[in-house]
Amino acid sequence: MKRFVLPALLLSAVLSGCATMSREECVAADWRTVGYQDGVAGRSADWLARHGSACTKHGRPPDLDAYVAGRERGLNIFCQPRRGYGLGVSGDAYGGVCPSQLENDFLTAYREGRGLYLLRKDVRAIEHRMTSLALELGDIDRRLEKKQRALVTGKLPPAERHRLAEAIRGLAERRGRLAERIPYLEAERDDAIDDMDAYAAAMEQRYPGAN
Repeated sequence: MKRFVLPALLLSAVLSGCATMSREECVAADWRTVGYQDGVAGRSADWLARHGSACTKHGRPPDLDAYVAGRERGLNIFCQPRRGYGLGVSGDAYGGVCPSQLENDFLTAYREGRGLYLLRKDVRAIEHRMTSLALELGDIDRRLEKKQRALVTGKLPPAERHRLAEAIRGLAERRGRLAERIPYLEAERDDAIDDMDAYAAAMEQRYPGAN
């Protein structure tokens, strides 16, 4: 992180009025600890500016050097491969905060974690389509039952009976087409789960307990 950027960020946030800390927190702040906590959380440099917007108006501007030193220590903890993998698995974005000497390994792990996230997302998407299909089939069944009951029990003129019969035929055909999709979706889901499980097992070897 380049130190000459921080005062400009601080001024920008003061003008924008973005605040993260109360007056009491500003008064009691250990800026090395605040920076460390932000670093461990993987927060971007503009968090100092956000803190500054709160604390400067209370007459307690941040100690830039202490904050930077603390944040660098925190980033050394955040920017480890296991943390990168966890960030990827969660689907969270990486804000480009890691120092260059740690970033390559962090990004490799992040991409591997994101691979599992995307495989899980694929499974959820297929399951969502299956749920939507089941709901649509249920709706068709209810409509069919209602129309069939009306056709059997109602005293209807011939034209109305013909209209109902045609509607029933159309719904039945649509239901058949939708039902034909079920085994294909089930197979697609099973394949996606197999891919996800195989990938997760491989990643478990690299990052035990991080899945």
